[in-house]
Amino acid sequence: MHKVRLGAFNLLLDYPQYAKKVISRMLASLGDQVGWIALIWLVYHISGNPSSIGIVTLLYQVPQAIIRPFAGLVLDRYPRARMMALTNIVVGILFIFIPLFASNDHVIAIDIITLMIGMFLPFDTTGVEALTTELIPKDKLLQANFIGQSEWHVAYLLGPALGGILISILGSSCLLYADAGTFFLTAILLGTIKSKNPRLKQKRSSSIGTEFFSGLAYLRKRPALISLAFLTFMFNFFYGPYEVVLPYVSKALFSGPTSLGLLWTLFAIGAASGSFVFSLKPWRFSTAKSLLVIIILWGMITLGFAYASSLLLASICTVIAGLIFSPWDALVATARQNLVTLELQARVYGVTSSITMLGMPLGAWITGLLLPDYGTKMVMTIASVATIGLGLQGFTWSTFRQLDG
Repeated sequence: MHKVRLGAFNLLLDYPQYAKKVISRMLASLGDQVGWIALIWLVYHISGNPSSIGIVTLLYQVPQAIIRPFAGLVLDRYPRARMMALTNIVVGILFIFIPLFASNDHVIAIDIITLMIGMFLPFDTTGVEALTTELIPKDKLLQANFIGQSEWHVAYLLGPALGGILISILGSSCLLYADAGTFFLTAILLGTIKSKNPRLKQKRSSSIGTEFFSGLAYLRKRPALISLAFLTFMFNFFYGPYEVVLPYVSKALFSGPTSLGLLWTLFAIGAASGSFVFSLKPWRFSTAKSLLVIIILWGMITLGFAYASSLLLASICTVIAGLIFSPWDALVATARQNLVTLELQARVYGVTSSITMLGMPLGAWITGLLLPDYGTKMVMTIASVATIGLGLQGFTWSTFRQLDG
C-alpha cells in the first residue's frame, strides 16, 4: 500500500468533471449512511421485532448481489454517468414512498420498496470505479483511489452519528425525505458530467450472454479466486449478526438511536485510523495469512462485545473492531487485481461480489430470527466462535495460500 499524499486532492482542481463525481459520491455516501440508519430504525420501531431488521437487510442486499453482474454489462455498454444519474432519480422517488407507507404501519409495503431499491442501486454503485477510469488519466488513478477512500471514510464516520442525532430530533420519516433529496442532488451532478465511454466505439465481438458468463468461466480456472470468494462470503455471513445486534442492543440497553449512531461512528473512527496507519508503509505481510488473522481477531473482539455490560465497554470493542477490519477491503481488492487480467476485472468482480455480498444479509436475517429466543450473548458467542474457527481452518487451505503467488 502507498502513503497518502495531500497532493492527490489537486485532482479535484485539475479535472473538474472528476470533481463532480467526487462530490456526487460524497453526497450519495453520506445520504446512504444516514438513510440506512433511518430505515432500519423506522422498521424496527413499527414492527417491534428485531427479525424485521434482518428482513430489510436481506431485501436490500440480495437483489444487489443478483443484479450486479448484469448492471456491470449495462454500464459498460451505455454512458455510465447518465445511467447512474437516472438510477439515482428512480431510487430517490422510491425513498419518498417509505415514510408514506410508514405512516400507516405498512411494513410489507416498506419491504417491497426496499426490495425495489436494492434492484436499482447496482446500476449506480457498480459504475463508480469504472467512471473514475473515464475521467482520470491512468497514471493518476492511484491518487484518485486515495480520494475515493477518503470520501467513503468521511461519510461512514459522519453518517451514523448524524443519522442517530437527526432521528432523535426530526424522526425517521422526515430523515428519509431528506435522504431522497440527496439522491436527486447526486443525479443532477452526475447528469452534468461530460465523459465518453471509450468502449462504446469498440466493435462488440460477442453477445451479452457470452460476456455475462465469461467472468464465471474465468473463475472456474482460478481456485485461489474461488477460495477468496468463499472466505469473503463466510466472513460477511458472520459479520451479519453485528449489523442486527448493534441496533438491538442500543435500544434494549443503551440510549436508543443516539447510542447506535455513536457506536457506528466509533467503528468508522477505528477503520479510518487503521486505514491511515496501514497506508504509511507498504504491506509486507502475506496476504493470505493477513486475511485469516483479521478473521480470527474479528471473532475475538466481537466475542468481547457480546459480553459488554456498558456503553463504554461496547464503544471500546467497536473502535477495536473497526481497526481490525480496516485493511480487509484493500487486501482483498489487491489480491483480486493481481490474479485477474485487466480486461476481465470488471466481470470477475461482478460475479464474485454478487456472491460475497450475500453473506452479510443472510447472516443478519438468521440473527434476527434467533435473537428473540436466544438473546444477544448466545447468538454473538456462536457467531464469534464460528468466525475464529473459520480463520483457523483457512490456514489448511492450499488453494487459498496461492493468493501469495
